[in-house]
Order: sequence, then structure tokens, then C-alpha cells
Amino acid sequence: MLKYMGKLIMLLNKFLIETSKILCKKSYYNPNRICKILRPSQGDKLTCKSAVISFYRMFSVFQRSLLKNIISILIAVIFWGCPSTAPKVEKTVIAKPEITIRVASLSLTNLNKRIERRHISNLVKILKREGVEIFAVQGISRYPSLSTRIDIVNELTAQMEWRNAFGEMLNMSGRQTGNAVFSMYPILSQFNHLFDVVKSDYYESALQTVIDVGVGSVSIISSQLPEKVAVKEQEKCLNIITSLVENSRKGTIIAGNLPAIEKIQSLNTFAESINSETQKNTNTKIWYSTNTSFKHLNSYIADTELGSVVIVQFGIFR
Repeated sequence: MLKYMGKLIMLLNKFLIETSKILCKKSYYNPNRICKILRPSQGDKLTCKSAVISFYRMFSVFQRSLLKNIISILIAVIFWGCPSTAPKVEKTVIAKPEITIRVASLSLTNLNKRIERRHISNLVKILKREGVEIFAVQGISRYPSLSTRIDIVNELTAQMEWRNAFGEMLNMSGRQTGNAVFSMYPILSQFNHLFDVVKSDYYESALQTVIDVGVGSVSIISSQLPEKVAVKEQEKCLNIITSLVENSRKGTIIAGNLPAIEKIQSLNTFAESINSETQKNTNTKIWYSTNTSFKHLNSYIADTELGSVVIVQFGIFR
């Protein structure tokens, strides 16, 4: 449409220019000749010539004014008379989580030193600094009958003023081993799953807890898998854990000495929180269930005197 309007304007402009040339340059319309044809008196010849010249000038002004008016009308038709073909751009609304939680995990399985109160105080300082709200620990050793040994479960609970759940793996000769979950939120339930589907000398297990985080509940599992077995055997243990998660819409977090997630074919509904090669060397990992109401936001490592702590932030959506 714009193409045709442009051509029309060019034709109108050409017509007015040619008309002006005819009136102002052709001898037939010369002012002196017109005055002769009109045969005015000698005294009126000058007046006649002036009148004709004024007419030409007035016509030239009229020509320009007419062209401007035509162009203005065409522009108005283009911008106000034609429907807009530009597509409407819809704004993308990014959903915000109802609440965010920070979950951390630490493995003490291969720790080769005696835990003192100062070690726990340093750990508590880092957990508070990072805003951790739920803390899973694997491979804890406790000595209930020895008053000279610091009980990490009791000490950490007291310093953080949190709730705790403990799942025993082995209790022999005054030494108790197991996994724990610490939480600033109420712990609704806990259950300890023994991995009796594989042969192991350490009676590894997984502690499953259900925690109320305010807008719903999440399942936090602190797990110690048998280490000296094939990946297929570890997969059997993981299947025990995941089969007991009642509601698939509920967020589930598994923390512990987990294998590379790509090696476990049956757990395609879980993802690993950290994927970089340098961070995969930690003794503990965090897996999480992939669903629309529970999303991974970010993750990183914090070093402590007791080992590397994996910290992950999750968003919970309605």
C-alpha cells in the first residue's frame, strides 16, 4: 500500500510542476501577450501585467499548499486508517517460589581424627553464616558410655538449637554408628531403613525423615551406602529408599555417599545438585526429585574442619 501511495504522490507533484511550466514559461501565457489580448488602455498596461504576474505567483503558492495537504492526508490514512500488523508481545511472568530452603550434607565416614567441641563450633559458625536450615550427616560415631567424648549429635543440636533424628547402623563395644538429620523445622516422622538386600560388614542404612517447612512437607534422607560393592548392589539400596516415598509430588532429597547418577538407570526422576567435575570429588552428594513443585536453585561447597559440606538451595512452589 505504501508503494502505491508513493507513486501517487510523485504523479501529483509532476502534474503540478508541468502545469506551472505551461503557465509561466510558454509564450502563450506571457503577461505581455495576455495584456495585448485583453487590449487595455495605455495607462492600464502596467496594471494588467502586474495582475497577471501576481496570478502566477498565487498559483505557485497554491500548488505547494495543495501538494502539502495531499501528502498530509495520505500520511494520516497510512498511520491511522490502516490496521497495525505488529504482533503483540506478551510479558513472561516468572513464577516465584512460595518458600526457599537451604539443605546441607556432610560425611564423617572417613574422618581420621577425634571430634572436639571446637570442631563443632566451627561447623556451626559456617552453617549459620550460610543460612543452612536442614543438615544431613552420614557416618557419625558416638560413644554413649564415655563422658570424655563429645557427642556430635547432642552438641550440634544444642549449639544450633535445632531438632534432630538419628538412625543407628551399628552398636558394638560402646561405639554407635549411624546417620542423622538436623532441622530448624519440625520433624514429623523418621524411619531407619536397613540395607539387608546386600551383604556388608557395617550394616549400612538410610534415615528417612519428613519435615514440615511451612508450606508443605519434604522428605530428607541421610544415607550411608555400602562402599565395597558394585554399583548394581548400590542401586538395590537406592530402590528401597525411593520406593518408600509415598507422594511423588512431595520434594525428596537424598544425601550421602551416592554414586554418579548417570550410572543408575532406574532413578530417572532424580537429579544431582552439583555437576562440575571438581565438586564431584566430595564424600557426600545431594540428589533431589524433579517435579514442578520442587526446584533446584543453586548449590556450592563450603569447607570446614570436619570436611567439605555440600549446600543446596531449593524452591518450593504451590
